[in-house]
Amino acid sequence: MCNVVKKIERERLEAPGSRVTHADLEGGIADAYSYLDLACQTASIDAAQATQKKFNETSEELGFMTRLG
Repeated sequence: MCNVVKKIERERLEAPGSRVTHADLEGGIADAYSYLDLACQTASIDAAQATQKKFNETSEELGFMTRLG
């Protein structure tokens, strides 16, 4: 997925290199989401709760006011 994002950015900057589409990005995100979901199920992790906790910890650490509720 990161490789696809890199190539989309390259496209945006009109830089030379291989090209991808947003459909490629959609597929990469779906793959990444599927792997994360399976990992969470295997480890009995609530993905939404873990995301909220980590986001809020990072916001606090960096002094940002934005928090997930």
